[in-house]
Formats: sequence, C-alpha cells, structure tokens
Amino acid sequence: MIIILAVASLSLGFSLDFGKIDSAIHENTTAHLSPQFSESEPLTTKSQQFISLQKDTAKLQSTKTRQKLQKPTNDECSLTVGDGGDYNSVVGALAFECEDNYYDISLKYSIHIENLIIDQDSTIHIQGTDIEEHNTQWNSNPTDQSLYTIELKKGRLNILFVDFQGLGNEQGSPLINSMIRIDGADTVIFEECSFCSAISTFALIRAVDYSTLEVRYSNFTDINGVGETGAIEVSAGKSNDWTIAISGNYFDNCVGAKYGAICVQTGSAARGRLLSIGSNQIENCAGGVTGGIHVNYADFRDLYLSMNTFIDNRITDSQGQFGCDAHIYKQSIIGVSDPVQYYKEKFEDGKSNNPKSIFIEIGDSDSGYFSLNSVSNKCWDASIEPEYFEGCICTAQGHPTECACPDDDPNYQQDKCDFYLLPVCSSGSNPDQCRCSTSNYSLNCLCPLDDLDTTYTQTLCLDEKEYAQLPPCISDTATPQEGCKCTIDNHPANCVCPLNNDGLYTKDKCLLDILHRCTTDATPASGCKCTLDNHPTDCTCPTDDPDYISTKCQEDKQPVTPDKCASVTSTTPEVDCACPTDPTQLELDPRKDTICKPSTGKEASGSVRAVLNLIVAVVLIPSLALIF
Repeated sequence: MIIILAVASLSLGFSLDFGKIDSAIHENTTAHLSPQFSESEPLTTKSQQFISLQKDTAKLQSTKTRQKLQKPTNDECSLTVGDGGDYNSVVGALAFECEDNYYDISLKYSIHIENLIIDQDSTIHIQGTDIEEHNTQWNSNPTDQSLYTIELKKGRLNILFVDFQGLGNEQGSPLINSMIRIDGADTVIFEECSFCSAISTFALIRAVDYSTLEVRYSNFTDINGVGETGAIEVSAGKSNDWTIAISGNYFDNCVGAKYGAICVQTGSAARGRLLSIGSNQIENCAGGVTGGIHVNYADFRDLYLSMNTFIDNRITDSQGQFGCDAHIYKQSIIGVSDPVQYYKEKFEDGKSNNPKSIFIEIGDSDSGYFSLNSVSNKCWDASIEPEYFEGCICTAQGHPTECACPDDDPNYQQDKCDFYLLPVCSSGSNPDQCRCSTSNYSLNCLCPLDDLDTTYTQTLCLDEKEYAQLPPCISDTATPQEGCKCTIDNHPANCVCPLNNDGLYTKDKCLLDILHRCTTDATPASGCKCTLDNHPTDCTCPTDDPDYISTKCQEDKQPVTPDKCASVTSTTPEVDCACPTDPTQLELDPRKDTICKPSTGKEASGSVRAVLNLIVAVVLIPSLALIF
C-alpha cells in the first residue's frame, strides 16, 4: 500500500509526509491564522486534500495548478471565514478568483481580529453572525502595522451585522488612527453595524474619492475624537456624481474637537448628486462648532436633512448653545432666496430639546438660527423663540393662540391656558373676549392672571388700563379729583406720568418735570430738581434748562474735599498733611520740632554706640572673666 501511495504521489507531483499530519488549529472566538497555511489556503488539512484527489481522479494535477482547480464557481463564491469555515481570514478568501469578481463572505467567529486592506476591483459582501441580536465583533489587530481596521482603495463593499470595537474610551487608553478609511472606492455600504468605545485620531469612518457612501441603521457610541470629527467625516467624491446617505443611525456621546457626530466637508468642490442625512437620532454629542451635523458645501442636486432627532447636544467652545445640533455652511447664495425658510424645509419634521439649535451661513452674506419642533412637542419659551409649531402643547412660557392646552400639567392650570388662547385685542375684536397687550389696552380687555409671564405682567396691564382712562391735564397748577395724565405743557402735582418712554412725552422727562426745585442744600425725601443756587449731592439735574446746563450741574454736585493742611496743628499726622520740604515753609509749620523735625544723623551714631556697649557687656566681659 505504501508503494502504491508513493507512486501516486510521484505521478501527482506532490510529496507525502508519513510523519504526524498537521491540522489547522481553530479557536472558537477569534480569527486565528494558522502557521500551516498561507492566507490564500482554504481550511483543509493535507490529508483531506489528498483524499479528495483520490476520490476524483479527473482533478489530479500538480500542486502548481491546485488553486486554479479549486477556483470557486459563481455559486461557490459564498464563502465562510472562521471556525469551521472555508478560510481563516477575509484576506485569504479574497485571494481566490471568483467569477464576476463577486464575493459573498460570512463571518463565523463571534470575535474576528483582522486588519483588512482591499485594493481590488471586486464586489464584496461581508456579513456577521447576527446571533441572538449580537453581531460579530471585529477588532483591529494591535500588532498589525496598518493604521486602519479596514482600508478600502478599490471596488465595492457592503458590510452587514458587524460591531467594530475600539481599544477603550477611558483616560490612558491607546489611540487608534481610524476604523474605516475609504479612498478611491466605488460604492460602500455599512448596514446594522456598530462603532463604539474608541479614542481616535480621526473620525471612525473617513471617506474621500468615492461614488456612493451609505451608512444606515448603525450605532455610534462613546467615541472620543482627538481630531476634528468624532464619528463620520466625509469629503468630496469622484467628479461631480457622488452620493452620501446617512440614515436611521443612532449617535450617542460622540465627541470631536469641532464636530461631534457627522461632518460633510465638500467645500467648493463640484456639485454632488445627493446628500441625505435623515431619520438619525443624535444625543449627548459635542464639538467646538456643533455637536450634531456639520455640512460645508457648494451644491447638491438633491439635499435632504429631515426627520432627525437631537437631544442634549452641546458646543464646547461657547457658553451659548444656539447651533448645538447643526451648522450648515453653503458656499454661495445661488439657489437660495430665503436662507432660513429654505433650510427649515430641508430640516422638516426634525426635533430637538434645544431652541435655535440650527445655525446656517451663506458665504459671507447671510446667517441665522432657527428652531426645530421640541422633542416633548411643547411650545418653546416665547422670550427665546417667538415662532412656534402649530399644535404644540401650551406652557407658561410659550402659549400661541394655536397651541393645545396640556391635560395634566400642574405648573400650567387650565384657566391660565384658556386665557392665553384668547386673541390679542385689536380694533375688530370683541373687547370682552380678548387679551390686553403692551400699548393695546382697551377698557374691557382682559389682563393676565398673574405676573409670572414677565413679557407682560398683570401689574403692568392694570397700570396701563388705569392710565388709559385718565384725562390729560389741562392746568399746570391744579389736578382734578379723578387725576389726570401729565402732558408736556401741564404737569401739576400728583399728575400721572406715562408708563414708558415710547411716546413724544416720555416717562423720564415727565418724572423730571414734576419734581420740585431744590430750596436748600439738603434733598427732601421726595427728591428735588437741582438749581444754580441749590444743588445737594443727590438732587436731579435738569436736562433742558438753558440757564443751568447738565454738565455744570454735575460739577456742582461733586462734594468738596476739605484741605486738611489749611488748619494744621502740631499733632496733625503726616498722612493727612505732608511735611514741607522747603525750609521756609517748614519753619512756619507748627510740627517743625516734632513730627516734621529733620534728622541730623546724630541719633544714628548714638544708636551705634549703644549697640557696641551692649556687645561689650554681654560678650567680652564674661570672656575675660574666664581667662583670669
């Protein structure tokens, strides 16, 4: 039998090893390239190869042509990588020639470790396990020299059910350069994948010079980007016929130096075919410019930014959070007549929990903020965002007439909500069924129920209604019993001044007019108007008196600092009045023999003698006593 096998081996052109036959060693969880095989070999032992040749003599050829014999047909290009599969690695599977250059590769490992570079013009479909809602976990090989987990230079790639794991997101974890690098490929699609726990030098997915990039139904979580962008960074594609579609994804805690979740930087490049960023949820993401979506572009034939939800995103380089969800920069105004309205339509059906969270810029010509509908569907605070979405839920701070009263809001009772649903009074409205407003307070209009709405309080409304019913004063000396409105010509005692400074006769001017003139240098409790002869420090200067202008009044009101040297005595401290330096002036100063007495130098020499005497008494005399 041995002789027969030896003859067969010679005729087949390969050698036999009669020692122990090596077999591939497979691990259950991680991709392992066995040293017995090159990356292009299928996972079969040498004995299995020989047995298969024995069974099919038509395939008996030399080992030089063995790979061609095993070249899969189109049906056979559904390949498996991993435990019990056809190959140890994706690289190994791609080394075989498939008809039409189409590869359908299934990953068998629950954890796959490989750095993959694709530089062939093929269509490649890679699918993870998706067992019990757990995808195959694809880790980068930490010992590999490649900068990326997957680098795609040519061809078409579709990846499904794969979780790309970083090396941790804790302080002190090593940096990864990026997970996916696309440069020169045609169509690239990631679907139902995840990218998480990474501290990266660049965005986890980076794409340039492509035809189509699609990322859909995938998760990006806990990404700390050291570079400009956290999760996805896309530049211009090939020529002017490229597509970007990022839809149905979830971004959570994605951080970049400038942009948190998504950055599309096509700049002034040729016009793209499609940009669609829609139906994503972006939350807890942050960047110096915006936490959510940044787009810098010249033009797209079709642009969709609708149905995105933004929650708790933030700008790291600013105290304010306007623009925290998106920053859109269009290179020129061409094709956009009303920028804010144009992008409101593009962001249709979007939601956020921050007002004015979208910031747009059109070259150097125009910019503006606007709000999406709130996540809670409550109306925005009218003091921040006066515009509203029809049908929003009324709140104490936001209550347009078209809002819907809440069913169970303890902070916003039904009677108050009903009040704000009334129309503001106008010339054609029913005065008993309309709300008073600033400068519009008819006799029977309804005032707010309290002072909580600071834009127009109940107190101000009642004051305005009372003021509106007063007649104008017709005398400068007498005030009628019912009171009267002060006028520019008549402002008797107890007249009522205007409530604001809006009219020709302002509140400030009126308050000055009704002040009494100061009669002494003491100001009465009710105040008084400064005069040329009497101007206490807290009087009110006139503004229209030609004989006593305001600047002169302000000077007169300044308190006079007494000259303490005018009445100096022998005990006046030097800090209050400095000693004269001129000998003549010093001779006249009563402190010349005390505080201001010049030093002669004798006091210093006497002090020196006293110190020397002390040294002799303490040191020298006891020393001499010891000697004698």
